[in-house]
Amino acid sequence: TFESVMEYTDEIEDSDEGTLEEAIEYCSSEQMGTWLGTEGAIEWLRRNILRALNTNDSKPSSISKADLDWSTKLAVIEEEYEASNNFEDEQATDEEDNAPQLVVLEDDSEEEKHDLLM
Repeated sequence: TFESVMEYTDEIEDSDEGTLEEAIEYCSSEQMGTWLGTEGAIEWLRRNILRALNTNDSKPSSISKADLDWSTKLAVIEEEYEASNNFEDEQATDEEDNAPQLVVLEDDSEEEKHDLLM
């Protein structure tokens, strides 16, 4: 089943229409139960997927073979996600590097330390 091969699908929310993320979000939602409980729905899906794989049907309402190539699209999405995370990590590191540093003076008297802090 879908859940047995896909991980972290519950983290995908508010995906753009027509994207792979939208399809994953839909398949992991409670709406999928509608398909599973509707007589003939799985056969209809199977028939349309096989038609897309075996023909060059270019009707606007039908799916194409390119629509079924999810691995390339998923690789791009993963690269964009990793790049975004790396950018956020770099920003956090830059902020830490630019934070004011506390200087501890060991040899000065307490009065001199107090004057430096003021």
